Amino acid sequence: MMQPSAALPLHRGLTPDPVRESRRRLHRLFLSPSRIDIVFQPILDLEDETPVGVEALARFASDEVSIPRWLQGAQAAGIGTELEVLLARMALAKLPELPPDLFLSVNISPQTLVSAAFSACIGENDIERVVFEITEHTPFPEARILASQMAHIHDRGGRIALDDVGSGFTSIRHVLALAPELIKLDRTLVELAEHESRHRAMVRALCSFAHETGAAIVAEGVETRQQLGVLRGLRVALGQGYLWGRPGPLPRKSGQAVTRAGP
Repeated sequence: MMQPSAALPLHRGLTPDPVRESRRRLHRLFLSPSRIDIVFQPILDLEDETPVGVEALARFASDEVSIPRWLQGAQAAGIGTELEVLLARMALAKLPELPPDLFLSVNISPQTLVSAAFSACIGENDIERVVFEITEHTPFPEARILASQMAHIHDRGGRIALDDVGSGFTSIRHVLALAPELIKLDRTLVELAEHESRHRAMVRALCSFAHETGAAIVAEGVETRQQLGVLRGLRVALGQGYLWGRPGPLPRKSGQAVTRAGP
């Protein structure tokens, strides 16, 4: 993988250039990936609350800067793809440790998904139990290019999820265009569906769409058993959130109890 070049030293008394500073800090990450922790949050079948998969999430050790901020800095510095591919490689390296009946969900932006570096990454890994979760941190590439890469992923046994669905019109349009196997409901939609009928109607419509197209709905950000009850009533298939567990180490074996963090 190509490493970002180191930044030039800053002269004393000069205001640091934000792009140069981002490159310098990200260069340290590439040279020392031990500073990055990969943690996992369980994804469960809502009917019986058994784990069916995990989502891999990156955390930077001893650093107060959030992942979105790091990704924004990487994009501004022109090395967003390199950082995302590094994180994907680290997540995929954990796949052999995952119980064999669970899938692994890995976040990736649409621009990185179609990159040569990412193609090389998936070519080096068995992705039959992997879901690539497309985020909307960057604009979507040309539909023809995206469709070609998705077909390549499907041919190798991988699956596609679309994140934050229900947060705006564009996500609904992408559901129709991409036909993902997993549709992840935005956490705000999950929260509002507990109290507002029109948001429940939206979730119900998405569940109907998923049923007719062979997809599955995943509710993100589930925090209470009241929300769980609403989602079950709407026939949402899968869910994840603090109700069952905060991101942490991989489960040791299939079906082990997850730590509850809600009422």
